[in-house]
Amino acid sequence: EMLCEEEIEAVLAHELGHLKCEHGIWLSAANASLLGAGSALPLVARIFQPLIDGFNEELMVWQRASELSCDRAMLLAAQEPWIPL
Repeated sequence: EMLCEEEIEAVLAHELGHLKCEHGIWLSAANASLLGAGSALPLVARIFQPLIDGFNEELMVWQRASELSCDRAMLLAAQEPWIPL
């Protein structure tokens, strides 16, 4: 009830953009690798911590880029830039 029909379509287009680009699969794989690296032996985890931190930063950059790509999908579906705002 809070969104009009065009706004609902824009939100759905954004989420379908995530599905089309398979963002969930890549994000799950990245998170699983981070969890696996963090649950290793404490000494090994400490040695690889800078590598893990760098990977985590790159993952956040990728997440922001994936959101922007899905925002573009939303704009393509809406065909009017003020609807998603």
